[in-house]
Amino acid sequence: MKINNMHLNDVFRDLVITEKSTQISDNEHADKIIFYVHPWVTKGLLKSIFLKRFNIAIISINTLNIKKYMKKFRGIVGYTSNKKKAIITLAKSDNFDIASI
Repeated sequence: MKINNMHLNDVFRDLVITEKSTQISDNEHADKIIFYVHPWVTKGLLKSIFLKRFNIAIISINTLNIKKYMKKFRGIVGYTSNKKKAIITLAKSDNFDIASI
C-alpha cells in the first residue's frame, strides 16, 4: 500500500479512552497509545505510518482482535462489529501530542 496517498482515517478508527487505557498511557516507564484500527491494518503498516507521518520512533506494537458478540436491546437481538485494537509503545524521548492526529 502507498502510505503517501493514504489518509489517517483509512487506518485509525478511534482513540481508546477508558480508565485502563489512560492508566497505561500515564505509566512512567513507557508512553503507550491505544487505538481502534481497521481489521486489515498490519503492524508493519502502523510502524511505517508513524515513522513517515509523525517522525516518531516506535519500540513495539501489540495488536488484538475483538470478536463480535451478541447484544439484546428491548428484545431485539443484534451483534456488535469486529474490532482490532493496537497498543503502540513509543520511545520515552519522543513527545507526541494525541491532538495532532
